[in-house]
Amino acid sequence: MTPYRHLVSTCSLVFGLLNLTFWCVPLLAIVLIRLLIPASRSRLQSTLNAIYRTAVRGNDWWFRHVLGYRWQPPDVALDADRTYLVIANHQSWADSFLIQAAVVHNGHILKVLVKEELTRWPILGLIFNAYDFPRLKRRAADPADEPERRRQDADRIRQACEVLKRSPAAMLTYPEGTRYTSAKHSATDGAYAHLLPPRPGGFATLLEALRDHADAVLDIDIFYPETTSFWNFLSGGIKEPELRMSAVPVAEVEQPAEWLDARWHLKDDWLAQRGRCDPKR
Repeated sequence: MTPYRHLVSTCSLVFGLLNLTFWCVPLLAIVLIRLLIPASRSRLQSTLNAIYRTAVRGNDWWFRHVLGYRWQPPDVALDADRTYLVIANHQSWADSFLIQAAVVHNGHILKVLVKEELTRWPILGLIFNAYDFPRLKRRAADPADEPERRRQDADRIRQACEVLKRSPAAMLTYPEGTRYTSAKHSATDGAYAHLLPPRPGGFATLLEALRDHADAVLDIDIFYPETTSFWNFLSGGIKEPELRMSAVPVAEVEQPAEWLDARWHLKDDWLAQRGRCDPKR
């Protein structure tokens, strides 16, 4: 990267932080009002959603008008009053920005499971609390046997997702569990040429927790035309990534592990057709 590109990346990072900090001011006011007047929670939800969407539009404006990206969000109709489970292949820290562009403009707040400890962090804690991000509490003690540990983890995820019944959202999870790298891929069994194997346990638990009130699973495929890093992405110095999204009714996902494996093979084929390049981070 040239010194100019490093400067642009720095400006992008500063803009993103300023955009986030600016919208924390009204968020703080809303959180205080909710504490003082609990009955105001439902009436303030539309304002919270508008703040979230405006903050995302601010980032998108920077990506499009300053960095020059022109990727097209997939044209999939979503119901803003329903909850969705969102899955995607995970290649770069840029993925979440792309997924926000694909989902949030239709009115959905993008949420993830967060550890309880993170809700105490400045700014992040305020956002998590204001938007009722599902909180995953730490296990009290590590049970000796693996089945009991898995049962406790599943119970904790189900309890955390209860908040989505009163606050519909797009719930994001990356089934691979980590960002793709060539080194990580080399350590797998090679079932997928361009992806890490998905971990069906977490996906299956989330699906079960959301089955009664989620409308569909949104499966998002992300392709980067060239090898890059997140820092280079912030400079606008790469070719535009591609996204595609499909909505699968929750009722059609009867065997989560088999379904996820089939979807990952479809992603793998799609990436192969485009000549997969691996982001550095």
